Amino acid sequence: MPQWLYRLLIGLAAWFALAAWLFSASGPTDYLLSIVSGFIFVVVLLQLILSRVRGRDTTAGTADASPRFTERGEWDLDTRQGHISFNEAAVQILLPLAAAALGMTAIGIALHIAEHISA
Repeated sequence: MPQWLYRLLIGLAAWFALAAWLFSASGPTDYLLSIVSGFIFVVVLLQLILSRVRGRDTTAGTADASPRFTERGEWDLDTRQGHISFNEAAVQILLPLAAAALGMTAIGIALHIAEHISA
């Protein structure tokens, strides 16, 4: 995957973790949010590590070398349902995480508004 896709995944995961803290309250909620934030941090760290791992290109000088990833990004991806473009696959990867982060933020804001109205 290209670097921009990893950056977006990491940014959306961080947004999701911060949005979860909108639900913090006294008691065991903060403890559980710390654990969930730790899990999200580990996932983001693993994504960051995977984005940095690259194998050495030992076939750089041969004529039958496999194409580079940047060239493969222009190809269609084959799935069970058919062919999709790389950009369409990137949107399908990012959309669930973006929807969850946006939804978590909206629900957290609504919760705070409801608490202040009822008080």
